[in-house]
Amino acid sequence: MKIDAKEVLRYMRAKDSGEQFLPVIDEVSSYLIKNIIPIKSIGFYDIEKTDNGVCLIGTGVEFRGNLVTARLKHSSRIALVTATLGIKSENYLASLAANMLKSLAADAAMSAMLESYLDDIESEIRASQASNGYTVSGRFSAGYGDFSITAQKDIIRLLNAEKLLGVRLKESYMLYPNKSVTAIIGIGKEEVNSSGCANCNNNSSCGYKK
Repeated sequence: MKIDAKEVLRYMRAKDSGEQFLPVIDEVSSYLIKNIIPIKSIGFYDIEKTDNGVCLIGTGVEFRGNLVTARLKHSSRIALVTATLGIKSENYLASLAANMLKSLAADAAMSAMLESYLDDIESEIRASQASNGYTVSGRFSAGYGDFSITAQKDIIRLLNAEKLLGVRLKESYMLYPNKSVTAIIGIGKEEVNSSGCANCNNNSSCGYKK
């Protein structure tokens, strides 16, 4: 896991090179690496295809939408992931409320940190599944395309994330602590579909696109 300054600048939507922000980015990034420990919960589920998406066998949960259908077309299993920077990340941001620049940089650095952590999780799952002859897709999340954000309720419940991680749902189905993410990773014997900007429905309008 790392905090890439270029990724932080991208989340800040900094214009030009953003070199003037690098000292504050280094400061907040150093604090985060020393003081914030990300945590996760992962579960593996066999799936079967439905007319509207996929059903997680034995759970009564169905994930619906064209995005789900496309991303999991060649998958027979999925990994569900919840990851969070925890309540300490909220407390740190609150402590910076009077310093707009440092608060902005810290928020962006936390986003970069969490994405790097998820990259590591994805790599670990890919390596563990490869030994069994499976390939693994890139991750995707509820709230993208036509995959309803309400699916986060099922993911949080199945992974017992509120008890294990302290992650809970707001009424809007967003997560708290704010630096928390749920994700789905497809697993299959065939070459599974990848994710990324090129395959996202919001490719043409996203301000965070790499």
